[in-house]
Amino acid sequence: MWRDHPLTTVLAARFGIVALMLVAAWSPVTACTLTVGWTPWTPYMDETEDGSLQGIDIDALRAIAERADCAVDFVSGEWSRLLHEIEHGGLQALPGAAYSEDRAVYARFSEPYRQGSMRLFVRADDREGLATLTMEAFLKAGRTVSAVATNYYGPVVAALMDDPETKHHFSLGPSNYRGFWELDLGTVDGVLANHVSGTMGIQKLGFAASITVHPMRVHDKDTHIMLSKAAVSDTIAERIDAAILAVVEAGTIEEIFQRYLTP
Repeated sequence: MWRDHPLTTVLAARFGIVALMLVAAWSPVTACTLTVGWTPWTPYMDETEDGSLQGIDIDALRAIAERADCAVDFVSGEWSRLLHEIEHGGLQALPGAAYSEDRAVYARFSEPYRQGSMRLFVRADDREGLATLTMEAFLKAGRTVSAVATNYYGPVVAALMDDPETKHHFSLGPSNYRGFWELDLGTVDGVLANHVSGTMGIQKLGFAASITVHPMRVHDKDTHIMLSKAAVSDTIAERIDAAILAVVEAGTIEEIFQRYLTP
């Protein structure tokens, strides 16, 4: 089944009683209001017709903030702008983030609250012939891959983006939707995208019959809340970490996943 994993089993096994001890250990005496960035990214972050926000990461953030006794103020923007605001303290938190060394310079990464998987989407007619290729072989065969410039796809792709032999085979753009259109038209040969959002994206665009997922797993990753080092204190960061462990232990993240991914 295509989906990311909420880490319920992984974190519960790793922390178990420790999560409960951490929550019991702090008493929320510091006032806490988190300014949180979000950008449209189905099914993780969306705005409904009446202007309310919903999605797996939106609901998870609300549950975590409530457990940490923090109020939440959401601010929308493009992902690149949100990263800039985290770096300079204009935002305090940004959910749905993967760890990278570049981001860790200016952001603290919370305990993971779910897992994600980056995959390569290809034309259905090409899938069988490409099934055994690695990402490096795919690119060195002269094929072009669409990717979002501000996304992190793991260390293998990061190295290929820096390699003089392969970096010119990446077509960097603002969104995966643009990449899927290009893939369907034949101007690129693959699209790097989150497994869940990418699958929903090709369905929404009407490409479910013409575009499919390559069997290669590009990057499986923990997903965190990025916390601005310029705007979030150690005390608040510790409360958020403890809250994450508690809501994962309680099965709250699993319930949120089921709500959005169960037909």
